[in-house]
Amino acid sequence: RMAKRTGAGLIEAERYFRQAIELDPNFALAYCGLADTLALRVDYTDAPRAATLERAHAAVDAALKLDPGLADAWASAGLIEQQNGHLGRAEEMFRRAIDLNPNHAMARKWYGGLLQGQARFAESVAQLEQAARLDPLSANVQLNLGTALEAQGRFRDAASQYRKAIEVDPLMPGPYTFLAGLAAYAEDDFVTAVPLAEKAVALDPDNPSGPMLLAIMYGDLRDDASYDRVLRPAEERWPDNAIVNVLLGARDLQGGDRSGAERHARRVLEANPRAYGALWILGVMDYRQGRYAESAARYRKAYPELFSSAPRIDASNFGAAIEIVPALQKLGKTDEALALLAASEKVMATLPLLPLYSVGG
Repeated sequence: RMAKRTGAGLIEAERYFRQAIELDPNFALAYCGLADTLALRVDYTDAPRAATLERAHAAVDAALKLDPGLADAWASAGLIEQQNGHLGRAEEMFRRAIDLNPNHAMARKWYGGLLQGQARFAESVAQLEQAARLDPLSANVQLNLGTALEAQGRFRDAASQYRKAIEVDPLMPGPYTFLAGLAAYAEDDFVTAVPLAEKAVALDPDNPSGPMLLAIMYGDLRDDASYDRVLRPAEERWPDNAIVNVLLGARDLQGGDRSGAERHARRVLEANPRAYGALWILGVMDYRQGRYAESAARYRKAYPELFSSAPRIDASNFGAAIEIVPALQKLGKTDEALALLAASEKVMATLPLLPLYSVGG
């Protein structure tokens, strides 16, 4: 159930792992499975991040108490640390899992994903290729190898991997999602992309990322009716989802509904003050009304590192740096704006071309 990476499958897997623990409280691997399932639910369902990862951490701690030398437990611990944003600790734990068991495909797969996120693409592909050799019948490993190849601009190789994943498991939604993104944004083939995205949504209706990709595609196609058709039920089902609210805010902004746009943006910022999609919505509204100082102040509060004498820009904040440039120019701070653009360009040169949509564990 967990291998399909669907919302319903992960919920069912969690139930089975809990049943296994009830039957044998000393079964360390069951605690690992429970930890993995909980950590993955953060990516594939609307499970609350902090509380879900706290439960995952408790499960992996139980596994390590039962067997400190269990590679599976260290791999699970690495996944949880990665989800919590502790990337250095995550890498240490993945490497420890691999040292304990060099043939642990999932540890290599998760480690490869971590390396990809750090733009260490050659290392990422090497780990994922090894994982694919160790477990050639894992659709999820094939999928992740595809995303790593795509990040290097090897689009044909990536598409081949996604198709391999579909051959292994035709009911797994992820490969359809990434094939859709590749078709739309690498080949400008929305005729192929949209049905693939629709297929992914049909296979996993409990994952909010599927409808969001579909909505983005319809937005790029200027198909407002289909955009609303996808977003309307998403708003009802996931009213607090950040991406849902950003897309709704963008819709309201385009339609001239300033109060609606502001409402959706502020809902996102209440949960994450650094969410620059929401900051962008408010920034556009400020810019249109000539409130350049207010816009700059909002970004300064959210991203103080961008306003120091030596701005610190990386993959997490370059988007915000670019967004604030027009307001800085209007305020006459041209040198500051140019410095942000130059630093952002250097960061962007190190980032993957694609995929546009992240893959979970």
